[in-house]
Amino acid sequence: MLWQRPPEPAVRAVSTLAQVCGVERIKEAKTIADAAIGSQLHQSRSLVHHTADGNLLRMTEELREWADPMSKDGNGKSALQMAIINGHQDALELLISFRALPNIDEMCDAIKYNREDFWEILLEECDLSVLDLGTLVKAAHETGLQSVQAWLHRLNQYDYFDLSKLGLQTPFNGIYIIQNAYHGESHYISFTQHEKRLRATYAESDAMPLEFFPTGEPDTYKLYNQWPGEKKWVSFSTDGKWLYARYADESEAMPVKFVATSTAMVYKMVNMWGGQENKWISFTNDGRWLRATYAKEHDAMPVRLSFRT
Repeated sequence: MLWQRPPEPAVRAVSTLAQVCGVERIKEAKTIADAAIGSQLHQSRSLVHHTADGNLLRMTEELREWADPMSKDGNGKSALQMAIINGHQDALELLISFRALPNIDEMCDAIKYNREDFWEILLEECDLSVLDLGTLVKAAHETGLQSVQAWLHRLNQYDYFDLSKLGLQTPFNGIYIIQNAYHGESHYISFTQHEKRLRATYAESDAMPLEFFPTGEPDTYKLYNQWPGEKKWVSFSTDGKWLYARYADESEAMPVKFVATSTAMVYKMVNMWGGQENKWISFTNDGRWLRATYAKEHDAMPVRLSFRT
């Protein structure tokens, strides 16, 4: 059988051997043994499929027949990833006991699928030096507004992950651009040069970067324009409820509730300003100007959020 975690007596035996033979000779012997084992391993799609099913018996049979615990299927998904995606913790631990080493793909999947327990197991086994912080942060944002803060706080608990390198400060929301996801539409939201009025007519390169600030209410945020030289809050005018990015004081900012749809990272927006609650945000047909005047959800503009640092 392949290498598994040794019991305590075995660990003590190796320690004694190291004292007698020297650490360098032990390392040399281990390198030779690892190479010998590696030469016997083979890719096994069956292992990946059994892992997806959580079939520990068949997995063990494959591993004992020298299946590579890092095997991948035809789509490039590793056995570890299939354990994570399908929520099979026992399968994950079995693969790790046969020296499967998690990399950035597995770590990102643990985040994307909100596998907090899996994340802790993987973190103990992975090589931190191969984990790109920006990729992990992007995965955290792809979990959605409801989960992103928890994952960013989790990352920030470890000294190795310094979120300030990406310009992120508590409460760790990050900066997004917003795309109109209404049927037949694909432009991004930004603002006019003089009035700072919001429209959904822009290319991605001209999209307004918005920082999300929690209000304390569920799924509700105030939006802050982070375009260089702007730094203004988003709110609505009293004459027609047109949206603008021109407000200097946070007290004037419009609280916006983001209602999740069935599509990941696509939401509908509701104005939650006192006295104006439950008015949905959408766009006009004549110019794609944004307004917070719509009474029915089916008139609301679905928007896709994309994370930007």
